[in-house]
Amino acid sequence: MCISTEINFGKLKDKSLSTDDIDNLICEFISQLQRRGQVGGTEYNWSKIKGEIRSFVQMSHPKALSEQHHSKWNKETIKKLENAFGAKPQWNIVDDDIPSKFQRLTSVKRLVLFTTMFEYINCIYDMDSKKMFPLYQLSLTDEQIEDINRWISAYKLHDQMWLLSGKLEILAYKQLVEVHSELNKDGRELCALTEEATGIPTYYHLMRYWGRKEDEDKRKCPGCHKKWRNKSVDIDEESFLEFPYICDKCRLVSYYPSSFDNQRYAKIGE
Repeated sequence: MCISTEINFGKLKDKSLSTDDIDNLICEFISQLQRRGQVGGTEYNWSKIKGEIRSFVQMSHPKALSEQHHSKWNKETIKKLENAFGAKPQWNIVDDDIPSKFQRLTSVKRLVLFTTMFEYINCIYDMDSKKMFPLYQLSLTDEQIEDINRWISAYKLHDQMWLLSGKLEILAYKQLVEVHSELNKDGRELCALTEEATGIPTYYHLMRYWGRKEDEDKRKCPGCHKKWRNKSVDIDEESFLEFPYICDKCRLVSYYPSSFDNQRYAKIGE
């Protein structure tokens, strides 16, 4: 959910600050909001309107910018903004289309950690409703949220390397698909932390691009080597977060492979 919102920083009181100083402060403030999922996107902008510095963002929830949802680091940034502008930033929803109800975490039965190089920063979804849950709503510590953001950056980098790099393609692919790779080990640890914090089973998406020409649907879970084919999802009809492979024991999920043109690469990740 994206709710158009105006953040008003007010008129600058500290005249010693340059335009770059103001830009750095606003960047610091909004990027922290983005990393916690309080607002969407990866970019920011601001403008001066009638002498006041304002920025427009897409909030994830009508109360996402409430003080209790800010990280300890952003609370320090807010103090800097207060010194610079004489008051804390004020926010005002300018969106006319706001839902009357929002999904609560208490209604969620399964979460999944899923991202690609094309996804937004936040990457934890309700597997059933397909809705993304902002990180700030998951009872995680500030440090754990930063760990998830660092993992997201690493995953996207590997995904990009696999798609675009050439010589490093297979090295990056192995990190994405091998269950015991450093990248996937870190991701699964973050899933375990999220499950501990929320009490909700949290699964890890294990990528697979190349598959076997024969018996791909009989492939065993790479974690426990037991059956993990989810017969409730038709391979020909799978869609976003509809996984034909699920292992409840290992908390792993995977899609059906996209290509069967290289049987040597199909062995990677098994």
